[in-house]
Amino acid sequence: TPAGAVAFKDVRLFDADALVFLEKQTVVVENGKIVAVGRANKVKIPKGAEVIDGRGKTLLPGLWDVHMHVGDDYTGLQELSLGVTSVRDPGNDDKQTLDRRARVAAGELLGPHVYPSSLIDGKGTYTAQVANIATSEAEAVKLVDAAADNKFNGIKFYGTLNPAWLPAAIAEAHKRGLHVHGHIPAGIRPMDAIAAGYDEITH
Repeated sequence: TPAGAVAFKDVRLFDADALVFLEKQTVVVENGKIVAVGRANKVKIPKGAEVIDGRGKTLLPGLWDVHMHVGDDYTGLQELSLGVTSVRDPGNDDKQTLDRRARVAAGELLGPHVYPSSLIDGKGTYTAQVANIATSEAEAVKLVDAAADNKFNGIKFYGTLNPAWLPAAIAEAHKRGLHVHGHIPAGIRPMDAIAAGYDEITH
């Protein structure tokens, strides 16, 4: 029997294709993956699995919060309490993001799965408070590489960044497999950012 098997027995499920609720269903999860779903009297529950009685309850997949800046340790607990198990964090303090990731992995902190972007901005009056600051194209590229090395999922550029540095920084981000998004740097239009390689405009 695979370790970590859990069976949610006799629950109500929503079928998103047929747009109907299904009654008396059982869902079996092994090692964090759903391996069986079906009528409660048909699905075989692995021997030794933890069985959770779902009668009278509805089982939902974990929800996503696709724009949440995880600001502190409480944020993760709050999200979990709402059924949010995955968070897309579009720019934060990188050191805190990495610290929380390590503590969640070590079992020292409860939190959802966080898919972070590293926030890169230029230096000026309106620099984002938690941004990594680039003062040259070379520094912007270096910050992109640091994000990739730290296993961030994306790069978010901000409004004070020199737009002339975007093509090189975006090329490096795409080379490293990072999603590129952000605000529009002052002095250019949205189509300019898209032409430079933005995958998405965030705000």
